[in-house]
Amino acid sequence: MQLYRSLIPLAASNPHVHYAFLLCASTHLASQSGRRAELQLEQLRYSSKALLSVRQAISSASCFDVEALLTAMIFLAMNNDVSLEAHHDTNPFAPPFTDMQWLSHYARSELQPEHWKAIQIVVEKHGGAANLTVFAMPWLLSYAALIQSAISFSKPIYPLLQPDGRLYADIPTKAFLGEIYQAPPVSSGFAYLQSAGIPEKLVIVFSGLGRLSRALQMLSDGSVDRPYYDRIGDYRNLVQHRLLSLPTANDLREPILVDRTALQPILNLYDACRMTALLYSTHVTFPIPRTASQREDVVTSHRNKLLATGPHISQSTEALELLLWCTVIGGIASEHGTHRHWYTTEVKRLSSLCGVQSCLQLMETMERFAWMEKACQACACALWNAADGDSRITHEQ
Repeated sequence: MQLYRSLIPLAASNPHVHYAFLLCASTHLASQSGRRAELQLEQLRYSSKALLSVRQAISSASCFDVEALLTAMIFLAMNNDVSLEAHHDTNPFAPPFTDMQWLSHYARSELQPEHWKAIQIVVEKHGGAANLTVFAMPWLLSYAALIQSAISFSKPIYPLLQPDGRLYADIPTKAFLGEIYQAPPVSSGFAYLQSAGIPEKLVIVFSGLGRLSRALQMLSDGSVDRPYYDRIGDYRNLVQHRLLSLPTANDLREPILVDRTALQPILNLYDACRMTALLYSTHVTFPIPRTASQREDVVTSHRNKLLATGPHISQSTEALELLLWCTVIGGIASEHGTHRHWYTTEVKRLSSLCGVQSCLQLMETMERFAWMEKACQACACALWNAADGDSRITHEQ
């Protein structure tokens, strides 16, 4: 309600905000009602009028409202392709809450490039995203940047901001999750990374993904009340922001205190976990509607990293289970891809080394990492059965 109270006066005195707001409302209506073709002409009209008003405001000799201009440009950038069909790629996982905070609507495509570039220039001249005073605009701008980064697997350019401009990172996890925070500890499997020398502050990011998976699972099961929905949505955004902000192994600045001969294998394992977390999150906890176009390339890079990691990593159960989690997530994501057979073979090999002899035992192992049963169980069992079938064929031959 506070958002509308701040937008209505802005729209009343700035035609570009007025028409950009109408465009946003129309694309939402089209998304919900399926009336895309019917509303397309209307949306093009709103978009054209908003752009014309933006140009007039910029070229005007008199001062214009910078925040009104930014508000209109953000709406235009996030609703840029009115002709885009309501099509989502086939997701090899089965995530719930794909519409949480309208993610399935806003993440259909990248932000309109020219608008997005102009927004960044204006924001920089304005002193940064946190200086926006129109209620919810700091949140909307940082959320748009987060979606852009998740689609392109790049680092976010703005911190994740609350509607009033304060940092979400300053809010303790317990404040987001309430009673869910008291649930039994999860993601204990990631502790191996810290014992191997990876800094604790990086390992905590992976553990946060596990905690988020547990929270979404509990929300899906009805184990917690619906009022947690928005809070979990905000926590989901923060976890995704932290994952995307993780440094690559090459960019790590903190010293890794291990023997020199063990350093590269540990860095490879860290990078494999980082890539796995991004694959998992963009398909399960922060599900991007259209990932097929880049999924094969990401899976290929993921497989290459695992190939570089596996032969040189510690043969301890903890290390092998972490490698198994990475391989299972990659294997699910590789469904119908060229690397599926390699993943099924590797899942079987690692499962044998870890003493995992059934799909049920595999699920129990995965739950020590980032894992959401509702989204992953069926596809993981399909991967297990495929690995089992490949193993039988190899044995018979």
